[in-house]
Amino acid sequence: MKSWVVGADLGGTKIRLGLVGPDDRIVAVRQIPTRAEAGPADVVARIGDAVDELARTMPADGKIAGMGICSPGPVDHETGTIIDPPNIQGLHHTPLRQLLEERLGVPVALEHDAKAAALGDYYFGAGRGERSMVYIVVGTGVGAAIILDGQLYRGAHNSAGEIGHTTLDRHGDRCSCGSRGCVETYLSGPWLA
Repeated sequence: MKSWVVGADLGGTKIRLGLVGPDDRIVAVRQIPTRAEAGPADVVARIGDAVDELARTMPADGKIAGMGICSPGPVDHETGTIIDPPNIQGLHHTPLRQLLEERLGVPVALEHDAKAAALGDYYFGAGRGERSMVYIVVGTGVGAAIILDGQLYRGAHNSAGEIGHTTLDRHGDRCSCGSRGCVETYLSGPWLA
């Protein structure tokens, strides 16, 4: 059997999933709404259904060997838990890795979305060949990742790069997190559009 993997990006409004073949090419993509307000069980069930749909596109000798999924932070990559994401209100303290492993029956890796994107850029994109870099992600929220001397820097509490709710103007517009004047109120996709 040939091993295939699924990669997924869990965002504030949508989840994009891709099936990667043994030749490291993305061969099929699905997109589903996040609908986090429905809770973890619903999100995991819909991700599982999308993975099942992707699996049906594989040849008969294919087998899904694992999944990597990224999520807005903060994320505890060691326990596979989404901690307290301001832009995904229904998934606070969700052991996503465990829930997906139970649903899919394969190993799952969970990483912070900005950190996953930074690693991809570091190894395969514009960051290739650099020793250190900062990577900034702008979407439903704003996040960053730092690579120092070839190593992903996580910080003391896994919070390095959590810049979206840094206050720029304490009298500024109200942010989705409840504070005022956060970076996200000026630079995130919903505020820029």
